[in-house]
Amino acid sequence: TCALPISLMHRLAGAIPGVRAATPQGAFYMWTRVDVPQSAKEVRAALWERGVAVRSGTEYGAGGEKHLRISYSVAEETIERGMAVFAEVVRELARKAA
Repeated sequence: TCALPISLMHRLAGAIPGVRAATPQGAFYMWTRVDVPQSAKEVRAALWERGVAVRSGTEYGAGGEKHLRISYSVAEETIERGMAVFAEVVRELARKAA
């Protein structure tokens, strides 16, 4: 089942200061709010530069600003590595703004 990747990603996202993840309701992705001064597109670009592919929430409408859509349809090891990079990027972006 997909319960393990969902709970793993949700738990890892919840441990990142400034990140709030919605509990997925049956899809293969997680909708995540990222509270940093940079736009969703800038956060997406920073993650892509480090090899973590996510989608900017603004690709799904204006209400998606400050959100990312993150797929969990990958191996657990990939989720763990990607979420570690995600945490690093969020910390760095928050520090730049301070």
